[in-house]
Amino acid sequence: MATFLSTSTNKVDKKGRVSVPASFRTAAATPAFNGVVVRIPLDDKPYIEGEDITYTEAFADDLHDNFDLDDEEQMAMATEYLASAEQLQFDPEGRVTLPAYLRDYAGIGTHAVFVGLGKKFQIWEPKAFEEHKAHQRELARQARSKMKSMRRPRGGLKAARDDDNPGGNGERS
Repeated sequence: MATFLSTSTNKVDKKGRVSVPASFRTAAATPAFNGVVVRIPLDDKPYIEGEDITYTEAFADDLHDNFDLDDEEQMAMATEYLASAEQLQFDPEGRVTLPAYLRDYAGIGTHAVFVGLGKKFQIWEPKAFEEHKAHQRELARQARSKMKSMRRPRGGLKAARDDDNPGGNGERS
């Protein structure tokens, strides 16, 4: 599965074509599909949700392995997540064409912001993303103290080793 990192703003032409950041293209490309999968998000916020095809395939496998075929919730998830997805293939210049209904939903005009979020990414209209980013920064500050992975000892890994071996020489026994 791909890992999408960083934030990049790119121009959208009149046909809806936008260059996907090179790092996103490299992460998403597979022998089976040279492109990305996008959809309207389930949280109804004004962005386009994206991922690589292997993430979509893994989700589809999980969905079908964990529900009965007659389950209404499974059908709802399949309809919302899979049936509404668009596979966008990269052109030779590394662009995709964002369908008009997705651009309209997200309010994307002349520019689009690609936001890497690890296994997924988002595509925003620049001003909407700036507002979202400010809100997310505040939430992240509040959540930071709760996340062990965000707590790093001063001095990096050597300090962590020293903490594991008090009075030691920084080496593990």
